[in-house]
Amino acid sequence: MRYGRDSFYRIEGFSTLGEGMGGQGFMIHLDPDYAKRFYETELNEKGHSHLQDHGKRIIVGAGLVESVEDARNPFVFVKNDEGNRTFLLHYLSVPGDACDLGIDGMELNGIKSWDKYTMNRLVE
Repeated sequence: MRYGRDSFYRIEGFSTLGEGMGGQGFMIHLDPDYAKRFYETELNEKGHSHLQDHGKRIIVGAGLVESVEDARNPFVFVKNDEGNRTFLLHYLSVPGDACDLGIDGMELNGIKSWDKYTMNRLVE
């Protein structure tokens, strides 16, 4: 559990994996308590729309597209067993070459079943 000003995630392992697109790599470790809370909390349509609009404004502000209307929804959230969106981010996509970030499908299944091995590897 994190307290005060501690981060609920950390980024580490920046490395060069090869030449060209996909040639860089890093890991993001998410505190398992937060991951579980995000997965167990459903995201309603109003909240989903608000987050997507905010993400589009960030993309426009970064100069990646000219207007909010030109931006695609940047966020895809994990769905629970009932098929409802949760607050756990599955995938993030922004305009550019190899600018996507997501949870691998096999690891996502481990998260959804709360597999201890996957959680220990994927998060702290």
